[in-house]
Amino acid sequence: MVRLNEKAESDAVGALKKAAMKLFAERGVDGVTVREIASAAGQKNHGAVGYHFGSKADLIRALVVDGAKLIDERRNVDLARFQANGCEPALEDIVRTLVYPSIELAERARKNAITALSFSSP
Repeated sequence: MVRLNEKAESDAVGALKKAAMKLFAERGVDGVTVREIASAAGQKNHGAVGYHFGSKADLIRALVVDGAKLIDERRNVDLARFQANGCEPALEDIVRTLVYPSIELAERARKNAITALSFSSP
């Protein structure tokens, strides 16, 4: 069944995603187990990733979808601004609208990974 309204993300799901992103940044996707993700997220049930996402691959898919939604939201803000101004955007504006949100998201992720690594070092 298709859900028309987005279901609010639970605290556990958010904690699992945050922990997964941090651990993936530190050790890579293949260097992290779902048990380690659950533990880092403060979950007592080591099967929490399976329960909430189905598998590690499905968790990664959810993280990619979250990133795509952020990019899409930023693009839509720019497109709405073009419409509100009532003028035809220049080619440079269109390219900037398509490309920059991805670059900005990647740069923010890189900075977060560096911050996470610096706080986890002894």
